Order: sequence, then structure tokens, then C-alpha cells
Amino acid sequence: MSRVKDFLTKLDDYELANFAKFKRLSYMKETQLEIENYLAARHLTESRINQLISENKKRTFNDNNIRCSRCYSNKIRVEKTEFTNTTDEFDVAVLDGIAGKSTYKDKIICNVCGLWLTDPNNEKEITTWNSIWNFITDLLSRI
Repeated sequence: MSRVKDFLTKLDDYELANFAKFKRLSYMKETQLEIENYLAARHLTESRINQLISENKKRTFNDNNIRCSRCYSNKIRVEKTEFTNTTDEFDVAVLDGIAGKSTYKDKIICNVCGLWLTDPNNEKEITTWNSIWNFITDLLSRI
């Protein structure tokens, strides 16, 4: 079993619908085909995906888990990242940088829909433009 299929089997229908809508196109074409085949096997059509997203019953969870604000999944990735964006605030990170030390902050990303919950270095702006560029080039290659 491929890593992608292994990941997809761990998602419930609501998470899979959000994954299909928001993250499927970020994969290479071969992987997208594998994802689409898996969606078909689970009987998730575009209309069913939109229906599941609109009625997401996970919105009612009231637990202490970190949840994505878009898809309400608790499949969250937390990465320690070196804090380099000190333009908005003058804090200990600047002083530590002068002394040659590093300050680390958490970058929190949803593994299901790809939403960045926290982005200490504003990296998402670059990633968003890369995604748009990849979408445009993919669209042009189909013409």
C-alpha cells in the first residue's frame, strides 16, 4: 500500500472530503490519480464532497484537542521552526539573533486540508503564490 493510500484510509468521510477539496491538487499528477481512484472507491463524488463539507458534524466538537478551524480535524502537524520574521515585533528573537542564538516557534499545519493555523515567519504567502503558479501552469499544460 502506498503512503498516500495509507494516509487516506485513516481519514473519515468528512476529513476525506476536505482533503479532496483543498489539498488534492497540491500533489503530482500520478498521486492525484491515485487519490481520485480512492475517492471513487469510497463513493465520494464532487457533489457528495461539497455536501459533506457543508454539513461537517465535527463542528460540534468541544474537546481540548487542537483542531483545524476550516475542517475541524485533529490531524494537525506541529513543527518547530526557527523564528526569523522579526520585522513586526522587536522581542527576544532579535536579541538572541544578535547573540548567535536561535528562537524557535511552532508552525502548525492541518494535515487534512493544508490550512496553516500558525505561521510565525509568514511562509504561507510564498507557498500560496507557488500554489497559484502551479495551478496556472497545470491549467495551461492541459490546453
